[in-house]
Amino acid sequence: MMSNLTGTTLGGRYRFEALIGEGTFARVYRVYDLKRGVDLAAKVLRSDVSHERTFVERFRREAQVLARLQHPHIVRYYDVAEVDGAVFILMDYIDGTTLHSHLYHLNRPLSVRETLQFLRPISTALTFAHGENIIHRDIKPGNILLSKSGLVYVTDFGIAHLLDDAGTLTQGMSIGTPLYMAPEQIMGKTITLATDIYAMGVLLYRMLTGEVPFAGKNPQAQGATAAERVAYEHVNLPPTRPSQLNPSVVTQAVEDVILACLRKDPLTRFPSAVAVHDALAETIGAPPAGVEPVELDPRTIAPPDVKLPEWSRVMGKVDAASQFNTLDPSQQPPGTMTGSKQTMVHQPQVPPAPGGYQQTQPGIPPAKSTQPHMQPVQVPPPYVSPYESAPSYAESEVAPAGLDTSQPWFWVVVGLGAIFVIAICLGAIILGFGLFSGDEDKPTPTQSSNAVLPGGGTANRDRVFIYAGLSGTNLDIYRANIDGTGVTRLTTTTTNESAPKFSPDGSQIAYHAYEGTTGPADIWIMSANGTNQRRITTTASDERNVTWSPDGTKIAYQSNATGRYDIYLYDLTSGESTNLTKSNFNDMAPAWSPDGVRIAFQSDQNGGYEIFIINTDGTGRTDVTEGLWEEAINPDWVFDASRLVFTAGSEGDYQLYAINPDAGGFQELFALKNNNRFAAWSTVGVKMLFMGGATNNPDIFLTDFTTGRTTKVVSNGFFPDWSP
Repeated sequence: MMSNLTGTTLGGRYRFEALIGEGTFARVYRVYDLKRGVDLAAKVLRSDVSHERTFVERFRREAQVLARLQHPHIVRYYDVAEVDGAVFILMDYIDGTTLHSHLYHLNRPLSVRETLQFLRPISTALTFAHGENIIHRDIKPGNILLSKSGLVYVTDFGIAHLLDDAGTLTQGMSIGTPLYMAPEQIMGKTITLATDIYAMGVLLYRMLTGEVPFAGKNPQAQGATAAERVAYEHVNLPPTRPSQLNPSVVTQAVEDVILACLRKDPLTRFPSAVAVHDALAETIGAPPAGVEPVELDPRTIAPPDVKLPEWSRVMGKVDAASQFNTLDPSQQPPGTMTGSKQTMVHQPQVPPAPGGYQQTQPGIPPAKSTQPHMQPVQVPPPYVSPYESAPSYAESEVAPAGLDTSQPWFWVVVGLGAIFVIAICLGAIILGFGLFSGDEDKPTPTQSSNAVLPGGGTANRDRVFIYAGLSGTNLDIYRANIDGTGVTRLTTTTTNESAPKFSPDGSQIAYHAYEGTTGPADIWIMSANGTNQRRITTTASDERNVTWSPDGTKIAYQSNATGRYDIYLYDLTSGESTNLTKSNFNDMAPAWSPDGVRIAFQSDQNGGYEIFIINTDGTGRTDVTEGLWEEAINPDWVFDASRLVFTAGSEGDYQLYAINPDAGGFQELFALKNNNRFAAWSTVGVKMLFMGGATNNPDIFLTDFTTGRTTKVVSNGFFPDWSP
């Protein structure tokens, strides 16, 4: 047996701090990465089986499985390490508890609405995994993690079954937890996504009744052990009707959903994990999950062996996105559309009853068709390990993505950069001749490299940014150099000024200001040096979060003039404002696209906040994130409008993502978590400012994607924006 590694440090880097779990073949520890300064989880293969080729191969297969599962509700894989004789997988450490522990301490069944709060992230995670031809095979409360911030994660895909690998090691083996195993799994038959649907049914039964459907206690059960009797019940006996155990919560409609998941014939269960969620949600009139399944056809799954650098995933145009989104139209499964998005007909209903005992169960409705729903195909390449070719850091725990200099796009960027530098040098030479040509009417050049522009801007704009910072108890607008020096306070009023945005020419700054702690706020504009402050909106409504049109003639902002927030356009020439979104939802935090065609914003149209885009004429309202996160907020455009960067997660546990608004496919921007949020992309596209750290006292960080370096530039700063 393997000794407990708690208290040891392997490779001079990984300090094993606590044993947090143990499975059949591995132990899980909380480890502290001394190099990165972050907690991780390490799943260590037990030494007494590590010499067995089958077990080692299964362990390595687990790493390959995890590498293909990059989803907000799946515990993320980082690396496989072999250090000092130990082999282990490094993954996210989720500080929290399990659903098993939560249900045990709660000591009561959940309501349907409470159940849906867990079921939505579980179902979207499983749907994503099924789209990758990966079956979990061990869904149970102990494999559902709940973070302290309230996020739900599916973990332990280590015994997953890869449908596109006929040589699976688990062929003919019954692996899983007996209480949650499907009949076909117990009998060693073919495993499909329906196996996970069955386990979801057991999970629903447990959450809504407080008991499992099969516990080996039925008098008709056969077997010498409890496990054998449980297995017999799964294969041969019907469960006790859940409505008998909790009639106040489990209505006939809810019971129908549970029993449809538990059908013995896998072909008659729900067609997808999200269909289970949506059918249960329909019983109480709750919204659907909004994420559609991908057909399990190996031909439609992009091979996972092409490693793209994270930078190219974020910055590439649509052509780059096609490497992981576009499918061969001739290989599309039935019910799909060709192009960069794939769709299926979504049917959140209980499937028809099969033969056998289910025919005696009343109240199973016929299938009901619904409208098709578009869902981007997400086939990201394996995650690029943050432990390979590690970049340098300064005052930061944020690990940025790296650059792959072997890619053609890299040298295009270098070439354009060289041309840009040469042009600047030629311009400086020409300017020098003009300044020192002996013409006494010309102004004397300043010794500062930051020549003042109209309104107080600077010519050295790539080194200047603005942000909101605390002055005592008030927020004021500050300007600073990109290295954190030269901090200048621009506003000195007794009100709170926040969320500043440079005008496209850098001569003006728009922001919102309010009194007290919450507002209401108005939109203001001032010169870039802090002078000429003037109020733009003067209503009693709350107006915040301003953004400029690329030509500088208009601004957009959020206003609750109609009782909920809409996005308004304001013409700076005529002084007229127009309600752009005119919705019945809260539309907030607009960001004007660099090409001037669209505006991105966050909306609670589907319950939690998601990222939407809309044309500037009010048409083409589109949900971009489509429910992939519990909360997606504060979008910002990449300089060429090919990507949106946004914040996702929950308060205190945010992370930054990028997504192609037209073709789908998202990428998490940082390997390590630091509550990263509210990104601002530079106009030349190689740097990004963002907030990170504590919720109430965040710092502002700078990532330079050309060097892979992230540094803290300002303490206690909010909502940064670049000088254009």
